[in-house]
Amino acid sequence: MMKKSKFFLFLTLIFSCFSIFNTTIIIKNKRKDQMISAVSGYTIFIDPGHGGKDNGASFNDVLEDEINLSIATKVYEMLIDLGARTLISRVDDYDLSDVYAKNHKIQDLKKRIAYMKENQADLFVSIHLNSFSNSDVSGAQVFYKKNVPSSEEFALVMQQTFNSINKKEKKPKVGDYYLLNNSGDLNGVMVECGFLSNTEERNQLITDAYQEKIASLIKDGILAYLEAKNRI
Repeated sequence: MMKKSKFFLFLTLIFSCFSIFNTTIIIKNKRKDQMISAVSGYTIFIDPGHGGKDNGASFNDVLEDEINLSIATKVYEMLIDLGARTLISRVDDYDLSDVYAKNHKIQDLKKRIAYMKENQADLFVSIHLNSFSNSDVSGAQVFYKKNVPSSEEFALVMQQTFNSINKKEKKPKVGDYYLLNNSGDLNGVMVECGFLSNTEERNQLITDAYQEKIASLIKDGILAYLEAKNRI
């Protein structure tokens, strides 16, 4: 009798484990279906800032443009995996200006904007890293376009997503940047993913695991904004 009781207990445990596993798979599949639905029909442009001779911020041999590209590529691949129509401004260490351009920086930015407009991007995220004279300053900061309500709404959602890893609650700010100022009515934000001037944050930003985490947060911010937009 005791052996039968143990056997039935064993079967019950096996069944319970299988049920939990099966439920977890169903929940994960349902969430992925929701994410696929959220991005369906939207064109999303991912912009790794700087590139080529323009390294952006730096600290010794740690270069912003290289980390920007790594994070952006991960975001791009995550969105592609969800079936989103996703574009990326560069896939290697270069800028978009012509060889003999008089002003490489401005032409590079103009081409990024033109690329977004030609492809009728619904959303864009320009990915950057920060640096500051005070090395204690840290945390991701999101910037939006002045007098563009949709950009501010997008920035609010993205900043809230990043505040999950920031040491303090931050609010999105108006960004006085060429890409934001000259992209017309396109809806987008600039994300400064952290400070290379902060030792702790820099040591995290150079790792693939942390770059993956940042990329996932950007993806989550995009999804959260689109899901909220789709409910309206």
